[in-house]
Amino acid sequence: MGIRQRKAEGLHGEPMTIPDRLPILDRGDHAPDDGRACAMEAASWIAGEPWSSHPRSVHPIIARVARTANDQLDDEQRQRLWPLVLSSVGTARPFRPILYRRLRASMRLQVRTGGRDDLPGLWRNLLDEHARLTGHRPATIPGERLVSLDDHLRNLSGREPHRAG
Repeated sequence: MGIRQRKAEGLHGEPMTIPDRLPILDRGDHAPDDGRACAMEAASWIAGEPWSSHPRSVHPIIARVARTANDQLDDEQRQRLWPLVLSSVGTARPFRPILYRRLRASMRLQVRTGGRDDLPGLWRNLLDEHARLTGHRPATIPGERLVSLDDHLRNLSGREPHRAG
């Protein structure tokens, strides 16, 4: 069962597609129409980029940790990564060696001090460090996508999904 999409306008009037539902976060690589995605494929999809596990809109250090977290967590834990996926969109910057080195050093320090045992925490800390260094704030995600995310998360937990009216 594929992911249906509809045409819409982006935040700045650019054409984009909006998903009718979110994919299930899963290990490994996926086709864009199989209803499953790794965390970074989902980020590329949310950003309106071509389907890829290496989205242009996510800083490469953040993306590396995201792919590791995605592939090492179990299925239930992986579904809780959606807020981090959304926060990662828009973190890419033109290459700045100082930013790259600081994020890499932060990641290595966290791994040495036990961060590898809490990969979502490591990811969250890198996002916080990135925000501190760049002033980045997560991009505003179109409301339709958030309703779709809300439905997805509620369905996973067995609660009644939100219906837009």
